[in-house]
Amino acid sequence: MAPSEIEQAFHGYDQGHRLLASSISLSPQEAALLDRLSDLSGFLPLDTEIPTYLTLYPCGRFYAVARTWPDRSGVRSGTVLTHTLLIPSRDLAAWEALDTLWTLHRVPHGVDDRSPYEQSLTAPLPSSLKWESPRDDVAFSTVAGLLLGRAERPAVVIAAVS
Repeated sequence: MAPSEIEQAFHGYDQGHRLLASSISLSPQEAALLDRLSDLSGFLPLDTEIPTYLTLYPCGRFYAVARTWPDRSGVRSGTVLTHTLLIPSRDLAAWEALDTLWTLHRVPHGVDDRSPYEQSLTAPLPSSLKWESPRDDVAFSTVAGLLLGRAERPAVVIAAVS
């Protein structure tokens, strides 16, 4: 199976939380959704610790698989850095295990670390595809159920992710 092109975006705080870099031109609707969902931490009280978290949601032509980290060098409390993988919708259905995508996330080294996110990534599609029978494990079913057709309800996974 040929490799899949994965686009990416990088959000952080630079006079407001916003898109800092992207490997693709996004539609206004895609950009607005990414801006809104790339910072679900909201305004946190000073010294509040948040763990890294994953967010998955449909976004126009893509499914967004985002990982967010606290921005320890941020100018205000609660700032975050988010690296979003933009998987073409037609390709996400081929993945047997979404956790293989998580290995592609790159921890940003501050808001000025933009250039790595301005290029597409190439990732091989899984060799064994199950187009007709989806995986029957609970985690996959839960995530798939949350994703399909519900752009207004992202799935957020807060857990220890290595």
